[in-house]
Amino acid sequence: VTLILAWIKKNGLQAGIIEFQKGKKFSSYYKVLNLSTSSFIFSSIKHIYDYIERTYDLLIIGSDAVYNWNQNGFPSIFLPNRDINIPILSYAASVHGLDYYNEAREKIEICKKCFEKMAFISVRDKCTEEFVHYCNSGKQSRRFIKSFSLPSYLPK
Repeated sequence: VTLILAWIKKNGLQAGIIEFQKGKKFSSYYKVLNLSTSSFIFSSIKHIYDYIERTYDLLIIGSDAVYNWNQNGFPSIFLPNRDINIPILSYAASVHGLDYYNEAREKIEICKKCFEKMAFISVRDKCTEEFVHYCNSGKQSRRFIKSFSLPSYLPK
């Protein structure tokens, strides 16, 4: 409660109401999304994606520094380098200062293939937008969208 009051004091009551309404709207999607209530550890990325594909209808990857392999390793669960039979979206992703220009071309090619599989890419910052373009000049990313209509990206 103290954090919420401090945030409202800094940003104003109207901004607080708007943020609360956004959160309430997003929470309404919990009723239609099959979210996992447990966490798990698999020995390989393949096992994780097999589980995701069997269990879910949609994969949303994000947010923050999910594309920074200095923090997450490479290969990474956040860069699906395999065929997945469910739609993949990236939301508010970031490379968080990754120096990708000096990386081996093989890594960049893997990222290119990963981005090609994504139905939608939303990035947090200009650096990540440039990273997506650097890896795959044909793939469009959109700078962080505070809210988007999830049903428009769900499989029909």
